[in-house]
Parts: sequence; C-alpha cells; structure tokens
Amino acid sequence: MKEFKGRVVVPGTCKAEALVSRNGFNTLASFQMALMFNKAGVPCGDQNNPEINGMPMQGKALCLPITIGSTTGGMILFTACKTGKAPACMLFSESIDSLAASGAIMGSVWTETSMPVIDRLGKEFLETVKTGDTVTFGRMKGNIKPGDTIYKITDKILSSTVQNSLNNENIKVKLNCNLKIKTGQKISVFVKCLNFDIEDNFDFEHIPDVAKNAPITTEKILSQFNKTLNTCFEFNKI
Repeated sequence: MKEFKGRVVVPGTCKAEALVSRNGFNTLASFQMALMFNKAGVPCGDQNNPEINGMPMQGKALCLPITIGSTTGGMILFTACKTGKAPACMLFSESIDSLAASGAIMGSVWTETSMPVIDRLGKEFLETVKTGDTVTFGRMKGNIKPGDTIYKITDKILSSTVQNSLNNENIKVKLNCNLKIKTGQKISVFVKCLNFDIEDNFDFEHIPDVAKNAPITTEKILSQFNKTLNTCFEFNKI
C-alpha cells in the first residue's frame, strides 16, 4: 500500500473508490448537466475528458491535478455539496486553485455534506492511483512544533461576508433550452450555456402517454421545468 502526504484544505476522513482524471478537471463541464437534470450517480459530462466522461462522480474519491474552465467552478462545487451530489473527497496532485478551494470550503461550512479536500500530493500520486482503487485517509497525527506551517481553514467573519455577498448578488448561469415532448416518445432536452460554449442533449426515461383526465398544459410544463431550485443555473429561454 502506497502512502502520500499533502496539505489539508478541507479536513475530514474518507474511504472511497478512486475516479482518476490525469487531465485538468473542468468543473462546470463535468457537473453541469448532471446537476441540472438530477442524473443518478452524477456522471461526468465533459466530452473533452474521455478518461472519465460518463463515469459517476458522486461518492467517489476524485483524483486530479488541477481544476480548469469557468470561473463558476467554485459555485458548482458548492451546489454539488448543497444538493448532496458531491464526490466523497477531492485529491489534488498540484496546488488547489482559489475557485475550487472556495467552493469546497463553502460546502463544508454551509452544507451538511462532508467533502474533504487535500492538495499537493505530488506528481507520483496521479502516476500511482488508478480508477477503481480504494483510497483511504484519516486525520494527521503528531505534535505541532515551533516553525511548523499552520493553515487556517475557517473564519466566521469571512464566512458571513461571503454568504451575504452570495445572497445579495444571486449569481446565476444563463441557459437556453429546447424541450421536446411527444406522446409515446422519451422526453428530449437540448441545453446550451450562454455564458460559456457548452451544450448537451439528454433524454428522460419517462415516456408521456395520452391523459385520461385533464391533460397537462404547456404553461404548467414550463413552470415546473423552470424550477432550478438552489442550483447556480437559470433558464433564459425554453
């Protein structure tokens, strides 16, 4: 069994199956469709990362070098924690960026989800770990000595300031959607992100049938579909 040491960003313990991305992890592209449409297991939706595209991320030990892509990455991780769809932990071979760190820390402070995060595990970590391996880590043991580096990971005043900012600004990612509903066919959805050049198709398993009593109206369908709940997305046009 190989052991590695890194820096704790979000404390905790974890034992989970590894999901390994040796390329930069695009947080928005990976999580967007799964969070929007409540896909079971939260499959990775980043087609530019074939190593893990389509593989479930929820409850996995997500092993990666760095995160890349949109500046909404922190909010995406927070949303994954808020909705209970986050990885079991995130393990970085390099130093975590400020966006991913902020999302993970907000998730640990303001949600019930525990998603420990460790960075600076080193290049050899990603060369060694493989998807499907069991990853285990616990709390650091030992005494603090003069000269040791101590990292502050929570701050009540800073947390309150950030929470107020989020509540006041209400930052949302805009989406356009093409929704097709036909009797006897799966419901089909095409979504395009207006903030970034990302689009995806998704078919629901439910097949609509002819209504026996009062049929559902177009207005009711649009009203229900527009409910993006506590995610960072909102529909610009359906």
